[in-house]
Amino acid sequence: MQIFASSARSMLSSRLRQEVTKTFVVGQTTLSSFFSAISWSNSVTQHDLPNNLADASLPLDPRAIVITEAKMPFQIVSVNSSWEQLCGYSQHECKGKTLDCIQGERTNRAAVTAAVKKVLRQGVESNTVTKNYSKDGREFQNRLRIGPLKNHFGKVTHFVGILEEVNMMVDRSFDDRYSMHSDISSVV
Repeated sequence: MQIFASSARSMLSSRLRQEVTKTFVVGQTTLSSFFSAISWSNSVTQHDLPNNLADASLPLDPRAIVITEAKMPFQIVSVNSSWEQLCGYSQHECKGKTLDCIQGERTNRAAVTAAVKKVLRQGVESNTVTKNYSKDGREFQNRLRIGPLKNHFGKVTHFVGILEEVNMMVDRSFDDRYSMHSDISSVV
């Protein structure tokens, strides 16, 4: 299995992985789980945004991940346990809602809107720093990364958002500069 694992990492394309996963089951563990573990390991190491729904739906990813529909109002389809811990909402509570559930008075809505518009118009990753709120009202500053998730035909089916909490000791002037300029210039 170890020989297979190392060669699988380097040789199997995403498309082939999907076809193999549909076809084979090894004992109690599906190859889907096996390939998900490889993808998770690679994504954590490289800090890349997932590019398809299967990679974004990994429950063990330590990053706070939210998946939304690709059309307005961008309803939440799924969140992982890291997102639940950061934001305080369970998968059941937030499914079907919008991300308004974590936004509040000090959320930089202009920067968030600009980041979303960049993803919609250009189909590429976008990011910003903003403040959000957990279910219990705790304010937290986070770097929000947004990107498209595509099916095997290359069509955007969902969006993925990764929230990375930023240390509260961040210099306020850096926060203001970053929030004001992040991706807004590329959209306006």
